Amino acid sequence: MRIFLTLAVLLTADPTHSDPELNRQLDRWHTLNEQCSGPESYNCKKKSKENRQSCEATITACWERLALDKILISKGCEYQKRERPLNQWICR
Repeated sequence: MRIFLTLAVLLTADPTHSDPELNRQLDRWHTLNEQCSGPESYNCKKKSKENRQSCEATITACWERLALDKILISKGCEYQKRERPLNQWICR
């Protein structure tokens, strides 16, 4: 039983990398992704004068996430959307 629990933890745990800079970039990407794809992002898609100022932070987070995407890809990372685990960066 203990082996199965250990295996379950290993399979569901986020992978850690030996490169602390890469870990910081991955953490930053997840933070930006939450800001960019959160409930505020839906309201920002509606173009109105009222939400323009409040959407600046969301828009900035999306642009920063896009830039970080390119950096992570250049370091050999690949974003997994359809495979398990979903929505996770795999870096080699």
